[in-house]
Amino acid sequence: MMTIDTLWCALNAARIERGISWRRLAAEAGTSPSTVSRMPVRSPSVESYLKLLGWLALHSPDTGCTHDGKVMVGGIGTLKDPPELRTICLQCGRETS
Repeated sequence: MMTIDTLWCALNAARIERGISWRRLAAEAGTSPSTVSRMPVRSPSVESYLKLLGWLALHSPDTGCTHDGKVMVGGIGTLKDPPELRTICLQCGRETS
């Protein structure tokens, strides 16, 4: 499983590469800016962790993950409009097929 420290470092690297603020990253991920700013000292909720992991997967160029431990993530949908689900690696945060 990807540790909170590893996730935070990966998010920071992706954020810098894209030239965006933490506030923008949080908005794009669907979580609050305070959740992201607290990460170095306080773990996010499972829901926020999965949202941030999902954001990272969308902005990670390499999808050649061979790790075990995957999770399906997606938004909230309805019966008429189900969410798009993606498979995310819990170790590296990459989207896998």
